[in-house]
Amino acid sequence: MLRNPLTVALSRLLDPRVASTRLGLLSFTHVKRRLTDMSIYRLKVLNVAEKNDVAKNVSNILSGGSFQRREGFSVYNKVYDFSCEVPSLRFPCDMIMTSVSGHLLNYEFTQAHASWRSCDPKVLFNAPIVQGPSELNGNKIKSTLEREAAKCSVLIIWTDCDREGENIGFEVIRVCQAKKPNIRVLRARFSEITVPAINRAIRNLVPPDQRISGLQVHFTVKFFFTINTCFRCR
Repeated sequence: MLRNPLTVALSRLLDPRVASTRLGLLSFTHVKRRLTDMSIYRLKVLNVAEKNDVAKNVSNILSGGSFQRREGFSVYNKVYDFSCEVPSLRFPCDMIMTSVSGHLLNYEFTQAHASWRSCDPKVLFNAPIVQGPSELNGNKIKSTLEREAAKCSVLIIWTDCDREGENIGFEVIRVCQAKKPNIRVLRARFSEITVPAINRAIRNLVPPDQRISGLQVHFTVKFFFTINTCFRCR
């Protein structure tokens, strides 16, 4: 079984025989206490839910009611801080929980077709489409995600476990990875917001899966965006 290299290194350093030979006058107990107190061995983890109520309730369950609330850039999407043990991450975690408000990104045509109202509708079916933050609040939510992702080494997605939720989750992933490309991404799977379901989800995190469930929604939304735009052309 493979072991985390940092875990191996710490185990060796905390071995009293190693401590006595390499650390001289520093006692084993003192070294162990210093390492336990060092914040470098705590992971910062960003958690993102689909709605603020879900973020608050999940934070309450995982923290045992001892979370701290602070403001994000969006007044509707708060940020919750708490500590939590995450078995798959192996180290104590400082959790940062926030949310989006449904879809984070909207579809729009590139600058070449920005004046789509005067275009031939047939042209739009081959026109490139990009994604951008949805309305003013979308920009504020995006700013919160970027600010918090910059501090974290792990991202956990807590969006709904359906096709739409998977698509929203990958919107969050794209925004966070644009800010911090090496952030590790995990997915929490749950069907209800209860203590057993949330505790089970945090113990069984999985990699995100962008197979047909998420891609189908992505292409469906793009298709209907184009169709809707064509009907609005002059």
